[in-house]
Amino acid sequence: MSAERALVARLLAELSDSAAGGALGAGDDAAVVAVEGTPVAITVDVVVEGVHWNPAVSSPGDVGWKAIAVNVSDLAAVGADPIAAVVGLQRPCGLVDADVEAVYAGMAQACDRWGLAVVGGDVVDADGLGLSVTAMGGMGGRRPVTRAGARPGDRLVCVGSVGAAAAAMAVWAAGDEPAEALGWAH
Repeated sequence: MSAERALVARLLAELSDSAAGGALGAGDDAAVVAVEGTPVAITVDVVVEGVHWNPAVSSPGDVGWKAIAVNVSDLAAVGADPIAAVVGLQRPCGLVDADVEAVYAGMAQACDRWGLAVVGGDVVDADGLGLSVTAMGGMGGRRPVTRAGARPGDRLVCVGSVGAAAAAMAVWAAGDEPAEALGWAH
């Protein structure tokens, strides 16, 4: 179990999920809860400048695209179809409106591609750029796909290059330029 997953598990152990009727909770890419008897997948991801992307390489539109894409990926991982999202924007005081609009244009392109609607959100002034996206998806009558549910004969599908984004950030942190494929992956 990764350090991040272990921390999340410890934090969630302090909270009760019994009121939500959690069919699938911590430990998978998205939670699945029953809303008036209908299973709904919910996921949240935060993307932060300097942690999840290099501002010298990624455009504001790239950042918006990534913020939506990581959430759609989490929904797909449990077998959910994207429905709606809310976005929290952490905006640095010096960020010009054109850059904010470019972030949202990138999100709009990703939403159009995957049929997701951004239905609300919040904006706060802060020291650095960050986006928190909470996305919801419908299960369409399917059971959630879990990390523990694989059986012989099931297909495991990976999209992209596993580890490429982390490799690009490590190369940048060392002061070097990653190969183009790594930079794009990040």
